[in-house]
Amino acid sequence: MQKHCSGYILSFFFTLLFAAFSTGCTIDEENLENFFKPQPTTHIISAAELHKEYDLNVIAADMKYRSSVIIVYGVVLDIGIDTSDRAYVIIGAKKPEGIRCFFARKDMASLARLSKGQFVAIEGKAKSGDANTLVIDKARILSDEEEDNILPKPTIVGKDATVGKDAIRWVHADIMPGFLHQEKPEYPETARIAGIEGKVFVIVMIGKDGKPSKAHVLKRTPPEQTIFDKPAIDAVMNSTYEPAMQNGEPIETWLTIPIRFSLR
Repeated sequence: MQKHCSGYILSFFFTLLFAAFSTGCTIDEENLENFFKPQPTTHIISAAELHKEYDLNVIAADMKYRSSVIIVYGVVLDIGIDTSDRAYVIIGAKKPEGIRCFFARKDMASLARLSKGQFVAIEGKAKSGDANTLVIDKARILSDEEEDNILPKPTIVGKDATVGKDAIRWVHADIMPGFLHQEKPEYPETARIAGIEGKVFVIVMIGKDGKPSKAHVLKRTPPEQTIFDKPAIDAVMNSTYEPAMQNGEPIETWLTIPIRFSLR
């Protein structure tokens, strides 16, 4: 008799529990669907490295980046409007290895200030593609302040121009190039007297022997301020480096070195 009573009590309890869930709980199908969707992840990568990943394995790269929030940085290769009247910027290291970034019409003013060969960092949503047609949608250009905070290129600010101890890598390397000697840039006297400050990004080719062979300005802030170009390039070319290493062998590498000129 006691066993039967226990069975009735348990049965009654589960009936009440089911009724409570049936009447008081509902499933939000939209939220449930979103719960099982992979959440966007912010990737930070150079356009050259991103292109390389897609070139090596489109499927693997697409699974990693598709629908994710991504920050891509590189040199502006092209600026234009496609046949669908969408504004775009292609960034990368060289053609055709570029990433096509689409912008809203409201961003046309900022795009009008860009120029080919300028260094930019762009945030947007990655869409599927292949090595030569990867697309970044809903793109926006990062500000200089955001670049400083996000991109892997630390700089040192002092009363005179100083060179960052690290730089962006343009090819994969097991060991990054390093400075053996950093030549201190000369602050132009005319800029010092006028109280002019600025920042220059110089790209330099470091050979297998660690010697710089060529360099040019990728970007400057403010864009029209060219007074710091020559001292920045001179400092980079007169510095000495340890070469990048890949599989135990030295390799030739492009480096982007940020140089800030500050009077503070």
